[in-house]
Amino acid sequence: MSGIAPKLPLQTSPIDGYALTKTLKETMKQNLKMLVLTAPGERAMNPEYGVGLRNYLFDQNVGSVQSNLSSAIQNQARRYMPFLKVVEISFPESENPNVLNVRIRYSIPNVNIRDVLEINTTNAL
Repeated sequence: MSGIAPKLPLQTSPIDGYALTKTLKETMKQNLKMLVLTAPGERAMNPEYGVGLRNYLFDQNVGSVQSNLSSAIQNQARRYMPFLKVVEISFPESENPNVLNVRIRYSIPNVNIRDVLEINTTNAL
């Protein structure tokens, strides 16, 4: 079966050669995750791309940091994924104070997609 884009991180697949995203929903979720995890300056030829979630890891998990992170996500999504509407950004608490959890509810109105991206910094980085 053909796919839309390679799954990240790259993985081999006996069927496709490399594992591929098969649906638009899966591809958009992956693209949003990459936008949030990529640090500004990390992407070649596009130094302003990315939220840089890692840059927030050693800050206190307080309202001002959450507000800055929310603004960065909103601004980057508006600029690089204008077809996507961020509905809500929340920061679920963790038992471990050293963990930053981010939950982004979003929709893509033109193709009737609604989904949630959850990033747990202990697993995603």
